[in-house]
Amino acid sequence: MLTNIAPEVLSAFKGVWRIYLSGRCSQPACIDAILTRFTELRYAHVDNVSCAGQVCPPPQFMAQPAGLRLGASFRWDFNPHWRSLTVLALDAVHLGVLKHAGAFVQAVGPQLVTFSLECVWDSYAVGLWRQIGRINVRHMPKLENLHLRIPESAPYKHGWAYRVLGQHDDNVPMGPIPASLREITISLHLTNSRHLADVCRDWSGTHEYWSAPQITIKFIHVAGLPFDDAEQAIRASFGRLYFPRQLEVINPSP
Repeated sequence: MLTNIAPEVLSAFKGVWRIYLSGRCSQPACIDAILTRFTELRYAHVDNVSCAGQVCPPPQFMAQPAGLRLGASFRWDFNPHWRSLTVLALDAVHLGVLKHAGAFVQAVGPQLVTFSLECVWDSYAVGLWRQIGRINVRHMPKLENLHLRIPESAPYKHGWAYRVLGQHDDNVPMGPIPASLREITISLHLTNSRHLADVCRDWSGTHEYWSAPQITIKFIHVAGLPFDDAEQAIRASFGRLYFPRQLEVINPSP
């Protein structure tokens, strides 16, 4: 737990390009003091560090980060002015905060080159699925790499993933897929092969990605079923989505 940081300690941060903040802090001003010392910030994980359970970079935060990894407790109403940001990863975003998180992503989306998203199902947030339309690859014209991390494989819990790729938000055209997009990685925690039974129906609006020859699509089986069973289920389900090439399914721990 951070309680007090002496000036001489802060001065030692000069030249540091990565910081990870975790846990809770009884004096959020200490976090502000740390963040304001970064003038060449490249990557930061901001999560669960204030006594209120939410954290937001202070107004005087003058660093120009190239990449950020934000946790579920980030204060999503923060209006970023980071025109240098090209890499963004969002961890465990709950459905209940999609509206605010989506607005954040829209603000920085035009310059993103790499984007990673993990969304967590909230039983109390049923009906908020359309909010994911605010987070859409088609709003990221410079995007090259996309990583969708699906922590729960039940069909009604991974609907957010294909909406990120979808063509329409409330029947409003979203524009073409980014010409710069080269790779899509989908991480799955597959506990039941039947969870992929409706892939063709649910993911049908994403066929442009599957048929685009310049885009490589990879699957990572994180956990759940034995890898051979998961690989078979993934190939059988996603292989029918206008995909002209061999699916690549990766076992992270062979």
